[in-house]
Amino acid sequence: MTDSEYGFISEVIFQDDGKRVMGDTFLKIRGVPDLQTYTISNISWNPVNHKFYIENYKEGMEFSNINTLFRAVLMTGKAVIVNNTRADPDRGRTPDSYPPLNSFLGLPFFSSSTLVGIVVIANRPEGYDNSMIEALNPLLVTCGNLVEGYRLARQKKQAEAEIAQQLASIEAAVDGIAIIKNGFYQYVNRTNKTVENRSELLS
Repeated sequence: MTDSEYGFISEVIFQDDGKRVMGDTFLKIRGVPDLQTYTISNISWNPVNHKFYIENYKEGMEFSNINTLFRAVLMTGKAVIVNNTRADPDRGRTPDSYPPLNSFLGLPFFSSSTLVGIVVIANRPEGYDNSMIEALNPLLVTCGNLVEGYRLARQKKQAEAEIAQQLASIEAAVDGIAIIKNGFYQYVNRTNKTVENRSELLS
């Protein structure tokens, strides 16, 4: 859409102490056909070249430099445009193995009023401006909805796993156990204990 060389979309997670960190991140490098999920150790990110990408994408990658441009997006929740990154004090040091970072656009996206992620793109030949932000607004809304849906699905999966674990524990119990809701039996385990009748079991 933007003719940028690379970019990523990342979920933003608020920790218990209020710190903002990056969760699942999807990186796209022009010329590489697929998106991959990355494990991020903290709130930093730098785009990698194709060789580094191919060598490391299966295991995920960790980054430690937090003095980067997208940190401003993450911490302020506002768009950041830099078309001359060499002159920007927030650029940070880029390792020699990384491709050049010439121009930068970082955009936050929200679910309701909560920051849930950021989009970063880099190295558009003609640079970035406010019209690009406006053009990408529908994408940001979509990203916010997708992350919210992803979180709900993740919570549901976790809840189902917890219930399955609880039921497994109940099923393994020696005593008879029943789960009753609104006066109806929802679940009765197969007790290993000998009982004289079902009434005794259900009690």
